[in-house]
This record gives sequence, C-alpha cells and structure tokens, in this order.
Amino acid sequence: MVIAQRMSLEEFARLPEQKPGLEFVDGEVVEKVAPDSHHGVIQMALGFQIGDLADHVVFSEMRFTFGEPPRAYLPDVAIVDLDRIALEADGSMARRQNIAPDVAIEILSPDDRAGHVVDKLNFYMAHGVRLAIVIDDEKKQATVYRPGDQPTSVASPASIDLAPIAPGLAIDLGAIFSRVKPKRRPSRPVS
Repeated sequence: MVIAQRMSLEEFARLPEQKPGLEFVDGEVVEKVAPDSHHGVIQMALGFQIGDLADHVVFSEMRFTFGEPPRAYLPDVAIVDLDRIALEADGSMARRQNIAPDVAIEILSPDDRAGHVVDKLNFYMAHGVRLAIVIDDEKKQATVYRPGDQPTSVASPASIDLAPIAPGLAIDLGAIFSRVKPKRRPSRPVS
C-alpha cells in the first residue's frame, strides 16, 4: 500500500524504522504487507537453513538502497558477500547497506500484489541482484530468477542450489515448508 505520494530518497532515509517495514519505490513510500504466521516461520527456517556462512552475511528484512534511480527494498532474507558489506569507522557493519544484495528472497503473503512483486523482481534483476527467489507457501514451490535467464519453478521437496554465490549451499524446500505444519507431541493422559 502506498502511504505517501512524492518524497525524496533523503527524506525517506530520515523516516524512523517501523513494522511492517517501509520500502521506497519511484519516489513513493510503500508499506510491506504485514507477515502472517507462515511467512514468519518460513523466514526463520530459511535463516536457520542458510546458517552462518563464513564468507557471507545473512540478513532478515535489512534495507538495501540501490539502482538508478535508487530504490530501497527490504528483502525477507538477503545474502551478501562479506567483502561487499559497508563498514562503520569502528569496523562494525553499517546499519544500512547502499548495495544490491547478492541473493534476495521474498516470501509471498496472501495480500501481496502480483504487480508489485513482479516490479520488484524486475528491478532486482536489472540492478545487480545475482539470484532472487520467490517462495510461495500456498503452492509449495519457489520461483528462481537469475539475470539473463528465464525464471524457473522449483516444487517442494526439491532444493535450490545457491551456487555460484554460495557454493555447496542449497535451500531444501521440503524442510522449509514442513515447518508450517508443526508436529504435535502426543497427548498425555491427565492424572
């Protein structure tokens, strides 16, 4: 949903952080769709599965500002090569990153507008994102986007190889989608 008409990127950057997050697209502030329980569980499962990569940083809803004209997006999960991360003077990671993530993962919510998602993916592919993945919980599949290639659909329980960005790492869709169907402990008799 657009919540403000025209605004400069500098004005947007001064806005306080909020939940759901705000994105900046073509001079307009756009509020991300509020996540539901499936979205949150999938996001956490991705983070655990991708893990602590030695030479990459994994982010959850980190604001990335990039492209021309610049836009600011909050991918649900993003991966960035450690050598590309902006640092503060003290060596700590900058709180905002003015680069395109290497990998951007979006988890569809029931209220996401298809046109907005397609526009975001087109922007990602045209402005330096090396791999974008859209996870569709309802269809139990993901769509993988790589610059210059046609999108490919991958159905659960298959895996998505993250090479060449993170060689040897794959996202196991079966394991991701199994998290939205929790296994309950057997009932215990009441004494």
